[in-house]
Amino acid sequence: RLNIKVMATSATQGRVHLCSRAILPDTTTQVAILPHVRPSKTALGYAVVALAGHNGFQVRSLEQHPTDQPAKAIAEISGFEATRVAVLGTQTIAVGDSAGGVRIWYFRRNELRLAHHLQLFDAKSPISVLESAGDLLLAASSSGATRC
Repeated sequence: RLNIKVMATSATQGRVHLCSRAILPDTTTQVAILPHVRPSKTALGYAVVALAGHNGFQVRSLEQHPTDQPAKAIAEISGFEATRVAVLGTQTIAVGDSAGGVRIWYFRRNELRLAHHLQLFDAKSPISVLESAGDLLLAASSSGATRC
């Protein structure tokens, strides 16, 4: 079982506190936190994460609950092996796959919509690195090739 704990800092008090915790699926290969997703009813809010895994990828809510409970799935896409995930702002997620492709998804109103599917590398070269830096997205394959 994979356990996740999300810590948050308080700007006014300078302390770190536990924001969320949950169990993730065993098939999870990478986790990325979506920024600024907070319900209006709680001051702490909760974390929302994007998970890459062998069965596609998911967006899950890490509401505060006991650690023996799985994180609640908000949206999920299956049918491909997601190897890497990167968050691009508050509502856009990049997902690298085992076939050398990168898919850009919009996450709005708890739904995922495919915006772009880019075949960057040979189908035998899974995405091994996917990083976001402002307006740039860096992808690297297991063969060592890179694209920006």
